[in-house]
Amino acid sequence: MKKIYLLLVLILSITTSAQNILNTKLVAHNYSGSGSPSYIAEYEGKIIFSGNRPYEFGGNELWSYDEASGKAKVLKNFAQSFNNYYSRIKSPIINFKGKLYFVGTNLNDNNNQLWVTDGTEEGTKVVKQLYNSSAAYVYIDIFTNGEKLFVVTDYQLWSSDGTFAGTIALTGKNYKSQYYFLNNKLYYSENNYNQHVIMESDGTVGGTKPFKVFEATDSSLTSLNFGMIKFQNQLFFLARNNGIKALWSTDGTEAGTKSIIPINDVSSLNGDVVNDKIVFYDSKNNLWSSDGTQANTKIVKSFTETISKIFKFKDEIYLDTNLNIWKTDGSTENTVQANLTTKDSDLDFATLSSKKNYLIFKSSEQYNSGIWISDENASNAKKINFGNGYWDGNYIELDGNIFFYGLDGQAGTGISEHGGELYKYNVLTKEDKLAIDTNFSYNSYLSSYLKIGNSLFYIASTSSIGQKQLFKKSINSGELTQVSNFTANIGTVDKTLKVGDFYYAYSNYNSNGFIKSDGIKDNTKFIPVTEEIISFNNFKDQAVVYVTKSDKLKVYLLENNSSIPVLLKEMPFYSNDYYSKLNNGYMLDDFLYFSFMDENSRWSIWKTDGTVTNTKKAIDFSNESVQMLKIVGVINSKIVFYKSTNVQSGYVDLYSSDGTQAGTSLLKNINTSFTNHSLVNDGILYFLTFKSGTISLYKTDGTINGTALVKALGSTNLSESSSYSDSNVLTKCGNDMFILHNNRLYRSNGTTIGTTYLSANLTENEMACSKNYLYTLNTSDPRIVRFGGINTSFNVNIVDSNTNIEEDYSVLAVPFKNIASDGNTLYFSAYTNKAEYIQLHTIDQLPDLQVENLEGKDKIAMSVYPNPTSSYVKIQSPSRINKVEVYNFSGVKIFESKSDNLDFIRLNSGIYLVKVYTDDFIETKKVIKK
Repeated sequence: MKKIYLLLVLILSITTSAQNILNTKLVAHNYSGSGSPSYIAEYEGKIIFSGNRPYEFGGNELWSYDEASGKAKVLKNFAQSFNNYYSRIKSPIINFKGKLYFVGTNLNDNNNQLWVTDGTEEGTKVVKQLYNSSAAYVYIDIFTNGEKLFVVTDYQLWSSDGTFAGTIALTGKNYKSQYYFLNNKLYYSENNYNQHVIMESDGTVGGTKPFKVFEATDSSLTSLNFGMIKFQNQLFFLARNNGIKALWSTDGTEAGTKSIIPINDVSSLNGDVVNDKIVFYDSKNNLWSSDGTQANTKIVKSFTETISKIFKFKDEIYLDTNLNIWKTDGSTENTVQANLTTKDSDLDFATLSSKKNYLIFKSSEQYNSGIWISDENASNAKKINFGNGYWDGNYIELDGNIFFYGLDGQAGTGISEHGGELYKYNVLTKEDKLAIDTNFSYNSYLSSYLKIGNSLFYIASTSSIGQKQLFKKSINSGELTQVSNFTANIGTVDKTLKVGDFYYAYSNYNSNGFIKSDGIKDNTKFIPVTEEIISFNNFKDQAVVYVTKSDKLKVYLLENNSSIPVLLKEMPFYSNDYYSKLNNGYMLDDFLYFSFMDENSRWSIWKTDGTVTNTKKAIDFSNESVQMLKIVGVINSKIVFYKSTNVQSGYVDLYSSDGTQAGTSLLKNINTSFTNHSLVNDGILYFLTFKSGTISLYKTDGTINGTALVKALGSTNLSESSSYSDSNVLTKCGNDMFILHNNRLYRSNGTTIGTTYLSANLTENEMACSKNYLYTLNTSDPRIVRFGGINTSFNVNIVDSNTNIEEDYSVLAVPFKNIASDGNTLYFSAYTNKAEYIQLHTIDQLPDLQVENLEGKDKIAMSVYPNPTSSYVKIQSPSRINKVEVYNFSGVKIFESKSDNLDFIRLNSGIYLVKVYTDDFIETKKVIKK
């Protein structure tokens, strides 16, 4: 029975190793990339639009947004072109016979295809391949009279009934035109150099032909601005015949096409119909009306203002001038100022909402992108918060909202939280807000994680220019809050610090200074510092004491409840390369001890109780020329520090002190360079040094006899210019210490035999301890590696997100970054299929590694090597080995031994279990015989 159980354990262990997956949630912070919604349309209660993301994250896609659920999804991801990935959808999206149609391409830039969608992914497909365009960016349009679709691609006119067979090329044409319908026929202008042709089309090749030819007009009248007004089942237009430019009308027949009255000052017929007449204006700012007869075609009013637009809203005609907005019914007496808003004189008409219930205005001021929405009642007009007057887009009415392409941002800063996205305006509350943000692709630059109480603090970028903000996450509830609104361009953080209930993080990059927060937005401050910070320390959990360097060394105190630092001491400073890097201070007996220069420009150990009076020198070496003096830590009521009078030669002395000159004594001439990495474990101070390309672990209890080399660990690339960073190299997890350096991980219990190499190919500085397991990151691919018990590698699935987008997320083959833990959950940055480095956090329950209290006995993982083997296996254990049992894959014991050197030569190739019995533990290792 025991053999069967052992075999089952082995099989389950192998299965688990093959399926080591961590399920995670994707959390976006940086939404500043613009989704740039365009060609917005409404279809069966949803908003359909063209949206953009960077090329590698989807490019130009067809989107659907459901207001009821608040979620969006991609209906079609097109094959992207690297150069023109934002122009896969080339035309407006229009409704024709119950489906939406548009021109797009799933091929190369110049390719054109007619597409159809029913609002589903499977129902979004190509109708027919159209002719290619002459270039990637050309005029493309699509429109309908309800009976047929008409498509213009560059210089080609098409018609379609929505099917492959019914989509046909009609004729070549000029580049751009205006298009009008009369009696189910299409009319448009072809203004050539020697003649002006009005074309007609019934949607067939034979029925697409010149309708009437006129003389070429002046250059002001082109196909593009050729205007027609439909009135009394006729089209009115301007044309030149026999040298006379005149107002003409047609009923679609040769006989019914006639000149009404000469008008020389109209460059384009811009107008509409009101009260059984057409109303239009000329180039001299005269307002005209006509009932279609010569006698009743006349000037109604002459303006001194410049008329720029004429539009119709709720059976009224409006004129937009450079000074005001006017309303007219086509009579002189009823042409009056409109008063559509309280700022008519400062606004220009932009467009109407999709159901023509609302007017959209934009500011006429230069560099002002403000948008106003009005229902013709001035008291109801409202300037919206997120208007984008630089974009001529659609305003779609749906279920009490108007959806539009909006833009947020802080004026004058270039900082935008969401960029250009789909926004909505509630017509009842007159408030506008974000509907959906579809582009969160920019790097979140996550860093500086620190657990304080029940909260996890960290820094993330929220803008396209890398602007960083502070976030707080509740560990219990999962609630995530941005607790800052910084405008300073905060750079890479040098160090984070927990001070009581406050989070501190300082940076010497870009905007020098530090962040201070208790997790409340009003209490979160950025404290600017003009000098370089070289020491930043917790003082009694009530304040920070920090040292700055410029032409002077200065030491400051900042209390948690204050935003104004107090200068405690300053001394002249002369450049010294060996002191230009980070160093730490340490608390002893209510004093903070730190390195500082004295009045003779000599390095000394100073102390402060937080007052100016008691910030004074404690220990000095007045008879020596000290090049470097730094504190390693505090142990057994003593500070431990090192000094060097010749850094380049590696002459370094280690001291301990009770904080007084008399109580300072030499511990050891170590003669090796120190890093900035130390920690206290079980009453011993451990620290890392390096010399001659090798990094070593030392320890001290503050006595001469208790100061010794633990073990030389391996090669290093550290030099004097790089040895003082505050990176994550030495940490404690469970009962063990871990050293991650030069992409290699070591574990130590503080003894020589208990300090062992674990693994290579791990990312520098990336260690996080969770429930006594150490988690690290692989250097070559996106994997998390766990140490403690059986070492395990994990791949990652993304099964949830905070994006409100219904799409699948996956990690790309790029190594993870920035691993951290709040004690229960792992956090790290991943390069995904939809965003650059973005936060993932685990949602699986992470296991606990039970750590026994061995009352001073060494407890480290046993190692068996080489593995795989072709001959012998060596067992390295911190405890005495009593016996060893070797089992085959079937659970049968092959042999037993009391040696730590096992002979596998006579064994067949395969998998074996080596079960080791020691004084302190029993552990089983899997060994592969080659």
